[in-house]
Amino acid sequence: MGICLTRAKGSGKSIDIGLFAESLIYYDTVIVNPSNQLQLAEFISWFINNGTLNDFYMLLKEGTLKFYEYSFISTAIIKDDEYSIWNIQDKLQAEPNSFERRFLYHQSIEALFPKARHRKHLYSAFRDNVVEVKTEEFGSAIENARADFRDPRRNAIIVQSFVD
Repeated sequence: MGICLTRAKGSGKSIDIGLFAESLIYYDTVIVNPSNQLQLAEFISWFINNGTLNDFYMLLKEGTLKFYEYSFISTAIIKDDEYSIWNIQDKLQAEPNSFERRFLYHQSIEALFPKARHRKHLYSAFRDNVVEVKTEEFGSAIENARADFRDPRRNAIIVQSFVD
């Protein structure tokens, strides 16, 4: 299974179709992680602009293309002169299966599909092809990292591993 991040640094674009296409050659399933609604709209619009929207739908239908979405943001917060990393999600992000409402109902996506029946087809194509992960799924990993950070011996080992 391959993971394709749709981000092209320094290119002026938020997606890298070349990386996606190359991933299709090497992997049976390519998982795309859209960072935001505009990035997903750009990804879908590439298929529309190239007359290959049906290929996009076929990739979804066959299970070749899947989406993985972190239903939260991670950010650094300073408290008592100490930084820590927090995963934050709003009420809608916390709801199960909220990707459709948060991403596909967004104006940037809806602008690509002005007709309601085309939007409904898009919504149904995405169903069962999105993995949404919520903050609680990362709670133990965050607590382990906090414990490592507070233990000078573990912290030194981690820093040394980056240096090595």
